[in-house]
Amino acid sequence: MTIRLIFYNILLHLFSPLIILGFLINALFNPRVRRGHAYRLGLTLPPKPRREAVWIHAVSVGEVNAVKGFIERIRAAGKYEVYLSMSTMTGYDAAVKGYKDTVTLFYFPFDWPLVIHRFFDSIKPAVMMIAEIEIWPNFIAIAKRRNIPLYLINARMSEPIAKKYRPYTWFFSSFYAAYDGMFAQSDTDRAFMESIGMQGENIAVPGNLKYDVRYTLDAAKSAAVRQRLPNGKIILVAGSTHEPEESYLITALAKCGRKNDVFPVIVPRDIKRGEELKKLAADHGYTARCVTDGEGSTDMLIVNVIGELLYYYAHADIVLMGGSFSPSVGGHNILEPLFFKKPVIVGPNMHNFFEMDEYFAKNGGTMKVSSFEAIGDALAVLINDEQKRIAVGARGESLLASNGGAAERTYKAIFG
Repeated sequence: MTIRLIFYNILLHLFSPLIILGFLINALFNPRVRRGHAYRLGLTLPPKPRREAVWIHAVSVGEVNAVKGFIERIRAAGKYEVYLSMSTMTGYDAAVKGYKDTVTLFYFPFDWPLVIHRFFDSIKPAVMMIAEIEIWPNFIAIAKRRNIPLYLINARMSEPIAKKYRPYTWFFSSFYAAYDGMFAQSDTDRAFMESIGMQGENIAVPGNLKYDVRYTLDAAKSAAVRQRLPNGKIILVAGSTHEPEESYLITALAKCGRKNDVFPVIVPRDIKRGEELKKLAADHGYTARCVTDGEGSTDMLIVNVIGELLYYYAHADIVLMGGSFSPSVGGHNILEPLFFKKPVIVGPNMHNFFEMDEYFAKNGGTMKVSSFEAIGDALAVLINDEQKRIAVGARGESLLASNGGAAERTYKAIFG
């Protein structure tokens, strides 16, 4: 590890002036960005714990939500304070909403040795965990020098991700070996992890922490979202969509011939695409408005705000999973709509959630289609048959509930 670490730090320090300049430019006009960078540069530190602490790193929204049940299990034991770090603003926002003041939240520091040491000195973690796959050489090396147990939890590895890592196995292998334990979501993830040089004997498969997630909705916000939706129509929510998936959806609706009976709600992954999608809708004969436009008569809604997707899932009759019709994306989290017993139409490109996707599709928990041309046929089935909608949604939620327990198994493996 030592030679690799020296090589890594030489490169890191060579590029440090550019990194700092990028931080400064990025933060110039945005106080929220400045706050994140203050943590990343070690100018701001989380408060010192009152008792022993565990530090969990969850990169963004998906990881923050996934570890919630696991963190609740740690807190219920009453021994440790929980420190949770994120890398993105959206992840931080999700953590603020999901955890409030029950855990200490902060941005993950940049991987400079001096900065990492400052965070370790402040938190003094008894145990450290990284969610999914994150390899920060100085962070890992310093944890080992301080004899702090380090674990990789809820690890996920798809073939595209593994393909990116394999050429660098010579560099990363010693850092993989530094983990005291790795916990994969599935046997498929474990196999891909081994293919990039992770040691199979150090990888356990307790399951996917996301199956233990329980979503709670604010009643007032839920009511406000419902008021935006018409009564007497089938609510179709397309969640986390990417271009050109919105075109696929609108074309499929035309094929169904039930335009007057269905109210589409498009929630793009990039909320800045609101005006673009309004124009797309108009080109296909729809009167659309964005949430930020305020109230008004319309036959399509575009949700161009952050943090409301779960609420629309809760009020949906049918869900189309965005990202699953885009090979470059590889799908998004189907468990969110399944939690609310919604029938979910899933496309062919779910390689980021391969085993999960295969399991639910094979067991009737989702409606899997082989191409975007088949969206119309799947929609027609669900639009025309209310009992089918109810049955598919109930089956998906049942399969989700039956696969819980990963949080408890992971907790016992680490803490005994």
